[in-house]
Formats: sequence, C-alpha cells, structure tokens
Amino acid sequence: MSRLSKFLIGTMLLVIALVTGTNAAYWLGERLEDDPQGTGSCAVLVLGHPTRADGRPDPVQAFRVEAGVEAFRRNGCKALVLSGGAAHNRYVEAETMAELARRPGVPSTALIVEGKSTTTWENIGCSTPLLRDYDRILIVSEFLHALRAKGYACEQDESLCERVRAVGPMGPWNLWWWRVPAALYELSRYINGKLIYERHPERNAPVCPS
Repeated sequence: MSRLSKFLIGTMLLVIALVTGTNAAYWLGERLEDDPQGTGSCAVLVLGHPTRADGRPDPVQAFRVEAGVEAFRRNGCKALVLSGGAAHNRYVEAETMAELARRPGVPSTALIVEGKSTTTWENIGCSTPLLRDYDRILIVSEFLHALRAKGYACEQDESLCERVRAVGPMGPWNLWWWRVPAALYELSRYINGKLIYERHPERNAPVCPS
C-alpha cells in the first residue's frame, strides 16, 4: 500500500472518528442535561449565534430558538430571553432570534431582546441582570455550549448556581457536520477557562458592552 493510500485511509478514519465521537457526545449530553423541573417562576435564556450575512436566520439559530420555545412552553416559563448582538456582521442576533420565536406564537410580552453581547461570557453578563426575579433560569443551546454558559453564570455570580440549568437538546441530524467544529471549539474554551478563569478568579467579573 502506497504512502498516499495510507494517508487517505488514515484521514478518512480520523474524520469518521471525529464525526462519530462528537455526535455521540451531543447525544449523551441531551440525556444528561439538567432537570429543568422545579418550583417557582422560570425564564429561558437562549444563547446567540450569528445571523447569515444576507440577513436570513442561520440553521443553528433556528435550532436554538426552537429548543428555547419548547423549554419555555414545557416548563410554563414567564420570559424568553434572546441574547446576542451584532458580533459577526451588521445583524443583531437577538433580533433575528426574536422574530423566529414570534412565528410559533410566543407573545411579544414574554420576549426580552438582549442585543449588546458579543461572546458567551457577555451573553451571561448582559442577561442575568434581567433574570434576577426568577427562581429558575434555563440556559438553552447545544449541550456543551449550554453547560459552559452555566459555568460562566456560576463564576460571575455564585448565587446563581442553584437556579441555573443547562438545557441542551441535540438538534436535527442535518447539523451533524457542524457539531465537529462546535465540539472542538468548546474544548478550546474549556481549556481557556481552566487556564484563565480558575487560576485568575479576579477576571470573573461580569462584562456587558455599553
């Protein structure tokens, strides 16, 4: 077998392992997500994702909003917060997501648009002040992302830890290709958190752009 053939086979096996492993991680995460059930009032926080450059909703945005609306209705929550500013183009992510939430009939009175944040850390920093009065805060995204955001909430304000839940459905299978880079990115953010936020707790202050 030639070196080229060995390289191609090795590359193919690596791709298969990455796709299989990351999809398995999200599948398992969906089954291990925090139990959102509890007593008292609740609110849902949907983490942002960039709108497409032409202004159309991205499939990942649509998935997150759909999951957020489901959690909002299933748990009888009072507020649905869409979080995300114009981080990657001129479109405010939260505004695009709010329009998606209105389509299945979520009333405008229940929607809160947080359109300043440009990172997940800022999603939490900008949104949690809007959620102080709720007994449960359900953070919705794909599981690894929601879990990271829950950790950020605890780091920024320890009093939130008992009230925050990570809700992370796996999402449609047509997003299988996206889960590989998403999982690798979450791994890099996990390492970054260990090196920075745990070693330097003074950097854990909430941040929200003015």
